[in-house]
Amino acid sequence: MLKTQANENSRLFGEIDQMVEITVEGNKYSVPKDLELLRCFQYLEFKIAFENFCWNASCENCAANVKLPGKTYERTLCCQESSVEGLDVEKLPEGIEK
Repeated sequence: MLKTQANENSRLFGEIDQMVEITVEGNKYSVPKDLELLRCFQYLEFKIAFENFCWNASCENCAANVKLPGKTYERTLCCQESSVEGLDVEKLPEGIEK
């Protein structure tokens, strides 16, 4: 069973070479570097209403205010933005809960 879980994690998250710290709604989390934020939320085992999201930017349901290091908050699609050290998600999109 562990091998199956490892294969599934590799399929979803790729090879994890480095972790970065991001902030989500004021809480700090360690996630794989350069992973799309929607996948980061999945990695963190947040509760995700998968049927609400297209995962390819068509629906825009994953929009959130995201701040990259050295910048201000901007409306960003979590399926398109990758995790970097110091990224801050002000509020999770509707359909995703910690």
